[in-house]
Amino acid sequence: MLSKGDTYSEAQEPAHAEFKDAHNLVLAALAKSGGGEVFVLDGPAAKSTLALLKAGVPRSRVRVANRHGATLGAIRGLTALPAAQLAGAAAAEALRPGGAFGDVAFSALYLDACGQSPGPLVDMIEAAFDREAMPARVALGFSLLGGGQDVADREMAVVRAAATAGRKHGMVVRHVGDEPGEFGVVLENKVHDGTLTCWLCLDKVVC
Repeated sequence: MLSKGDTYSEAQEPAHAEFKDAHNLVLAALAKSGGGEVFVLDGPAAKSTLALLKAGVPRSRVRVANRHGATLGAIRGLTALPAAQLAGAAAAEALRPGGAFGDVAFSALYLDACGQSPGPLVDMIEAAFDREAMPARVALGFSLLGGGQDVADREMAVVRAAATAGRKHGMVVRHVGDEPGEFGVVLENKVHDGTLTCWLCLDKVVC
């Protein structure tokens, strides 16, 4: 499959492009307020990374993974990210201990450009939270493709995985979409054209 190159397409109808841009703004707002390290999966147009930089997130705080060298080259050319902040690997591989970013405790992650199955997302989340310690708040966004009647069940599987991973660090899950104003974001549409994007915040419980 890698020999075919990156199959992610930036060609999107205007309404879907607006949907993706809106969620990149959510990412940027949550990442900027969190103040920590940020992980994204990005395509050759580097839209998520550029949204972070435009919002004022320091370039030094951004890490990107993509298995395709040509895509990483395009991202680097558009964003000027150092090579050390770009991983030529699948996200779970880059995030798990021993991976390119295995020693980074991220305060924001956007697991976009994902498929229909919750399995890879669960693997990414488990890898990202396999740390000695995590920040007091972690913002987590993820996308599921395909729509369908089972999309709610697939979303629930990912949310449960996040809750389980966070519980090990004394964290509880909140849905950003339930109270977007409290998180300083505008979040109007969760689903568009078969793509569901969900935002969570995991907070450490203070006793």
